[in-house]
Amino acid sequence: MIAPASPASDSRAALFKKLRGQLLEAVELPDLSAESWIRYDDPLAQFEEALKTVGGVSVRVPDAAAAQAHLKQSPVWSEAKQTVSLVEGVGETTEGLGAVPDVHELAGVDVAVFGGLFGVAENAAVWLDFSHSDHRGLCVLAQHLVLVVPASEIEHTMHGAYARLADADGSHRQKFGRGGFGMFVSGPSKTADIEQSLVIGAHGARSLTCYLLEEPDEQGASAP
Repeated sequence: MIAPASPASDSRAALFKKLRGQLLEAVELPDLSAESWIRYDDPLAQFEEALKTVGGVSVRVPDAAAAQAHLKQSPVWSEAKQTVSLVEGVGETTEGLGAVPDVHELAGVDVAVFGGLFGVAENAAVWLDFSHSDHRGLCVLAQHLVLVVPASEIEHTMHGAYARLADADGSHRQKFGRGGFGMFVSGPSKTADIEQSLVIGAHGARSLTCYLLEEPDEQGASAP
């Protein structure tokens, strides 16, 4: 014997029947050409504001030497016991940590300095290219991150960022098909619970400082 349908089942069936009968007007796909992307009047200022919003700190400096001087005066650096720098002229690497065979040996690093190829104004993301480096684990192991980015290399949006990473034919097959590694990093680690309590540094870096070099030299903002 088949049980009679409940009022709830009848209501559900009626609702779906009504939905199936709706004829929606076709909507054209959005224009994704570069001309339709957001353009900021001052992408560098937008980058700085976005970085502040996600918990990071930006510092404009004329060159790598100025970044080095500022970093040396920061409590994060002066209190650090182990440091690794992949940017010539900004920070130093603690003896013995320059070429470790096992990334787990970097678990005690307090400050890591990376060179970013470019930043993104809309969300303060910085592209780090680790194609020729074994130190990618430092991004999540170090207590504090320091990024060095040319101030002139700021893309407006992630659309422009991915277009910049694309190959000549517009695809990403060659760029990402060689076994290399890269990532976008924006601000320190963040998490929030159901009570909307924001916690910074729970799962990764406790702070992120980005030096924006107005006149980067050849090595001052090199890739990791």
